[in-house]
Formats: sequence, C-alpha cells, structure tokens
Amino acid sequence: MNQPGVPRLIATSFPTLSPGAQSCHSHRDVPRCPHGRLALSAPFVRLEQDRASHSTKSREGARATIFVKKSGYPKLTPATWRCLLPALPAPMPRQPKRNGLCGRVHVNTETAAAHLLTFPADRECVVDTETAKDNESCGKQSTSVMKICGACVRELPDGSYSVEQRGRRQSIRRCEECVNAGNQLVLMKKGRTRSEEDDCPICQLPLPFDVNEWMFKPCCMKRVCDGCILAARKRGMRDCPFCRTPTPKTDSQILAMVQKRVAAGDPMAIWNLGNQYCVGNYGLVKDVSRAVELYERAAELGVTEAHYNLGVLYSFGADVEKDMTKAFRHYEAAAMRSHVLARYNLGCIEGKAGNHVIALQHMLMSAKMGHEGSLNTVKRIFMAGIAIATKADYAAALRGYQSAIEEMSSPDRDEAKALGHNVIKQM
Repeated sequence: MNQPGVPRLIATSFPTLSPGAQSCHSHRDVPRCPHGRLALSAPFVRLEQDRASHSTKSREGARATIFVKKSGYPKLTPATWRCLLPALPAPMPRQPKRNGLCGRVHVNTETAAAHLLTFPADRECVVDTETAKDNESCGKQSTSVMKICGACVRELPDGSYSVEQRGRRQSIRRCEECVNAGNQLVLMKKGRTRSEEDDCPICQLPLPFDVNEWMFKPCCMKRVCDGCILAARKRGMRDCPFCRTPTPKTDSQILAMVQKRVAAGDPMAIWNLGNQYCVGNYGLVKDVSRAVELYERAAELGVTEAHYNLGVLYSFGADVEKDMTKAFRHYEAAAMRSHVLARYNLGCIEGKAGNHVIALQHMLMSAKMGHEGSLNTVKRIFMAGIAIATKADYAAALRGYQSAIEEMSSPDRDEAKALGHNVIKQM
C-alpha cells in the first residue's frame, strides 16, 4: 500500500519569510576570565576541588579536576584553558604560561568540517580595553561578535564581513576573503546529485518525485516503484516484491508491522510512524506533537525525509509554532543530503526574502536533479530578462533536467504510469 505520509508541500507561492538568526546559548556556570566572557555553544564545564584533608590519593595539597564534555562545538583550546584556570579556587599544577593571547576561542577548521550540518551559534567576545593595550594579537579594543563563515567554516570577527553578508544567517554568509576568492557555500557544495537512498531497491533507478508513482512497503520499510510492482504482479507474485512478506489486508495489521519495526529501532519505521500520527492513518488519532517527536528521533538517526518533514511543519506553522530558525536548519540538513524538494523549498523562501542569487542557485541544483517546478522557475526568471539568470544557466538546467528524467525512466515504469497508480494497487 502506498503510505506517502505528509503531503509534499512544494507550492510555488510561499508566504513572505525572513531568514531566522540563530541565538547564542548562555552558560551561567562557566567561569569568566578578565578578558571577557567565554561562550560555548554546547560543551559544559564542571569544576571539582578535592582538598588534601579529604583526599585519599594525594596528601601534598589541593587537587583540582576539570571534566569537559567534548560533544559540542567548538573544541577547547589552550586559550580557553587560560580563561578557566584563574577561576579555580586552588592552584593547578603545570599552569600554562600567559603568552599575551587575548583569550578568544579559535575554531579548528578540521573539527568544523565534521559539523557542517549544524552550524554553531555566533558568540560575543568582550575585550577589556585596559588589558588589550598590551595585547597585539587581539586587534580590537571594543566589543566584537565572532561569526562563522558559511564557505570556509572559520570563526571570524564581525569586521571580516561586508554589511550585506553580516546580516545573513550563518549557512549563507561569506567573509570578504571567500567572496573575493569566489568560494562556494558549504550549503551549495553538498547534495548536488541524488542520493542512493532515493533509488528503488529492486531496479536501482531513482524514484520519481510523484508519490503516486511508487509505494511504501510497511513490511520492509522500502519504497518500491510502480514499475517493479507491476512486473512482480505479471509474474503472479502478490506479496511484497522486495522481502516476499504477504501483503497486510487491514490497517491494524499494517500498524502492527510498523510498531514492530519501531520497537526494533528502525529509523525508517520511526519516520513512517510519525507520518501516520501527523495525518491520522491506521486508526491513530492525529497528534502532531507526537509526530514531531518521532521526526526528531528519526532525524537524529539519519533519515533525510524526517528533516524535510520538520522543515515543512516549522516553516508553515499550521499545526506547530512557526519557527523559521528550525525550518532553515532542517531544510538545509535535508538539502545537503540530496533532498530535492527541500532544496526547492529553500529556493522559494530565499526568493521571497530577496536573496535572488542564492534562490537561483537552489533552483538550478534541484532542476538538474529532475524537478520540473525548479526548471520552470529558472525559465521564468530567464524569460523575464532578470540579469541573475543567463541563457547558459537555463541551458545547463534544461540539460541536467532531461538527463535526470531519462535516468528515472524505464519501460516498466512507463507502462505502470499508463495504467495508473490505483489500478496497480488493485492488482
């Protein structure tokens, strides 16, 4: 049975939306250094002092231990340690020498590359003007905001960006150096071709974007194209063409299959159960809050479709509170994992916000992956004579679109499309 779940909301007209800015988390328990405030996005620090009178392991003085959880971003650097050490109630052995650095946390670009799907929040670095007089490496004697460049993924001061780039969110912001060098955004480097997750598991061809041209199988959590299902029916196979499980007849049987897979920790089953709660299928009462919980769990486990569903819910705000910051985060995570509809929706939102160059880049990428709506948008921009779209852009988009359509086509799929989706379901 075809259980597409949440409808594909890819309307050509989006409400006027403005890019959301990520907020910086505050950490009240983190010690403050004389050079300013230490702002970490995720790590937490716990200071524990064990006096010599109560210690059974050491009797030569106070012993201080720092526990740092390194699951966050950015990593602690020697400059960060210098900020933490003065706040300890007891002296630490092997204190590093103060070499005049300003205490600012610098980002390791290799570490940043591993966290491209979730950009860290900007932070504020407050510099003491009296201390900064002797600090040549600081370079500023006033408050500055450290921002992440979306191209080189470096944490740079606010002055490294133009006025236009400074007001953008992190994923589409580029420093002056990257702008002059023509460096692409990470958002545009990833997800340029369709993922293997979008392939039919039988014929190994990319699935069509129309949900009426494939079916979701709750027994194995696979999406099988109508062409393969039709070919199996011609050979007298009435069960699942992939796992050979007998086709369930009732909603209760389907729900039992899904819940069994959820109990086993199947990410696709968790996402599918979220779809059913979102629309109220299989006898379930519609519960969008429960659906969001399941989507978030599936997204953490790597399901790209879950990121897309969350982006749709948060961008429209029909059943949940509208939150464009979360919508952008999930849309971008899905787009960088080759989700075509998420890329198209990003193009629509950026176009409404006035970021026409970035919107065109999104449309070109999704058009080359076979999305007809994106190709039509590029065509309208080119025919309107807008300078951002050239004849070469439209020609490249058209060639990529035709190539993607040919890759998705097969004789079995053409025959199934001629018969109709409902006819194949009845077979």
